[in-house]
Amino acid sequence: MLTAVGIMIAFILFGLYSKLTITEYIIASENLPEVFDGFRIVLISDLHGYTFGRNQSELIKAVEEQKPDIIVMCGDMIDKKDKTLTSRSFNGLFNLLDGITEIAPVYAVSGNHEILLPDDVYMGLLDVYESYGITYMHGKTVSITKDDQSITIYSVPPKSDKAGAHWVNMNYFRKSPAGEYSILICHYGNKFDLLSKGGHDLVLAGHTHGGIIRLFGRGLIDNDGEFFPKYDKGIFTENGSIMVLSAGLGDAFILPRLFNRRELVTVVLRSAVE
Repeated sequence: MLTAVGIMIAFILFGLYSKLTITEYIIASENLPEVFDGFRIVLISDLHGYTFGRNQSELIKAVEEQKPDIIVMCGDMIDKKDKTLTSRSFNGLFNLLDGITEIAPVYAVSGNHEILLPDDVYMGLLDVYESYGITYMHGKTVSITKDDQSITIYSVPPKSDKAGAHWVNMNYFRKSPAGEYSILICHYGNKFDLLSKGGHDLVLAGHTHGGIIRLFGRGLIDNDGEFFPKYDKGIFTENGSIMVLSAGLGDAFILPRLFNRRELVTVVLRSAVE
């Protein structure tokens, strides 16, 4: 009996081990201009102010080692319960920004936690982003050009009500023109069935925390309380679009991470020429 209990405790402790891991995905497309072959994107999502080493030194080093061309922050970088810019989760974010904004251009969208902040705190956060030179997307479209060739980054901001309900704000949804290589940044990976209809080559997303508890290679429950969610983490393909969905870096309020490592994602674009 004691042996069985000991094994169970060891099993749970092993599952709770959640040291930072780095996952690299190679995404090939005939639509990608050859000049962008090898373009590297680091995806940071769902930090919730979690810290990796003193002043985020471990996370900053991990980002730097990926040698990104751009860095994308997909939202929920802070916790909505923190009501001032000096709160714990904001400090974790700002320490991270001190390091990563020196590495590569940073593009950011909000998640539900940012949107549910008091208006003055939310606007203060955007001012901080601007001071760091971060491109805050929130429905914007930005082109990146190399040697007269370009790729375009689109965004769909989240929308929330004061009761906490949240969804994709489809009023901002823009489809990609044919022939253009486009990347869509959106917090809500669980809305890929909608997002995939935009014709974007690549969707970068978070929110699901990898399914929080992972059993037999599947997420058990997402942040919206859905059991065995269709989209938990990894690569998904629908309607000709590919989504890279991060398991995120921080913790959920529902349950602790179990068999679900904190994840920094690197996406490497490849030009698949016939």
